[in-house]
Amino acid sequence: MNTGSTKEGSQSRDRGRKARKRKGLEWVNRFVFKNPVYIALATSEKAFKRELKKLRVPVGDAKFPSGTSLACVIELERAGGGRVALVCVTPRGKRSKAEMLGTIVHESVHVFQSICSYIGERNPSIEFEAYSIEGIVKTLLESYHDQTGDCLV
Repeated sequence: MNTGSTKEGSQSRDRGRKARKRKGLEWVNRFVFKNPVYIALATSEKAFKRELKKLRVPVGDAKFPSGTSLACVIELERAGGGRVALVCVTPRGKRSKAEMLGTIVHESVHVFQSICSYIGERNPSIEFEAYSIEGIVKTLLESYHDQTGDCLV
């Protein structure tokens, strides 16, 4: 999933949600640039392996977190060009919502670092960093909720 503003991305996030009527303006995505790194969230090993197969990446090259590892970001290069940041989080289990939220924020920072590395940004402004991480966190939280039904906030 790309965090940039796309009709396709908006539709996938809105699936299953009740439409709300709003009065006045409808504000749009605040992202300043189209993110060149595709971002996806895997909440199970099965979904993780399925995505690797779609991306034509051998399963042996990347591992879903297990044991003491609760989450990770796996950076992959797409065959046709471009980078994928595959965020993997293990099921929440007995972890509190706050712990899980913290894990997603932590992994979002790594996604931001991957984006900066990919675009050659060595010294991002603090506002660019803050807004980017905010957008990544929101996107991952929505995806987490859509996949698990677990609302962390």
